Amino acid sequence: MKNKYSISVILPCYNGESFLKECLSSINRQLCNLELVFVNDGSTDNSLNIFNDFLFNDKVTTVCINRKNRGFLYSLHEGINLSTGNLIARIDADDYWSDNHIINIIEKFESDQNFVLVGSQCEFIDSNSKITGKSRLPINHKDIIKYLHKDSPFIHSSVVFKKNAYNSTKGYNIGHIESLQHIADYNLWFELSKLGKCENIHSASVYYRLLNNSMSRSINKKNNYLIRYQLMSKVNRYYKKHILYSMFEILKVKIRILQYTLYGH
Repeated sequence: MKNKYSISVILPCYNGESFLKECLSSINRQLCNLELVFVNDGSTDNSLNIFNDFLFNDKVTTVCINRKNRGFLYSLHEGINLSTGNLIARIDADDYWSDNHIINIIEKFESDQNFVLVGSQCEFIDSNSKITGKSRLPINHKDIIKYLHKDSPFIHSSVVFKKNAYNSTKGYNIGHIESLQHIADYNLWFELSKLGKCENIHSASVYYRLLNNSMSRSINKKNNYLIRYQLMSKVNRYYKKHILYSMFEILKVKIRILQYTLYGH
């Protein structure tokens, strides 16, 4: 497939041996040329060997960063800075794509040059790759802006965004406090939404694994709501069209913060 876009896939990995091969296989099956930037973030398991031994086809060129552990967000910054594509695709080592995921999203970018960020719906899977549910995220830009008032409207492993738009933001940089890291993507989608159109395609073309040790599940619940409250307030100050909706969502978060403060659950 010939198009004006070149795609770089950013794959940070820390001890991802359990599901990495499944992830790499799905990248290898994509129906277009792409660059894979693999960031081995100081893994102590067999992740690096799995990557080095994997047989990629001719459509995939690879770059490998191998170093001591610096953290997830650092790995994302490093991978994107090293990438050569004008579109950045994201995937985590425990997730995988359907064969047409990237090509369907490229078609969106080709249909309208104003797109800066496109994602998809997902199938939720467990540690055995059994499907446990499906996302129902907003599709069009208008509904995505509304959804930003309460939560992230994108599955991180589904998104593709323009690198030049990303470079116009602070990227995943949301501060050095560890508890902020799990909403760095949410904050980035908000910043990108200011620069152009955002959309989710209808199909569920990413398989998103829900694990008990994931970043979002391990964070203190009260801190999670406090951090979300700060970002929701920032969205509300910028996008003023959904004032009542936003006030209601913020009120729900305030109630949860109060519950955790008084009762701890």
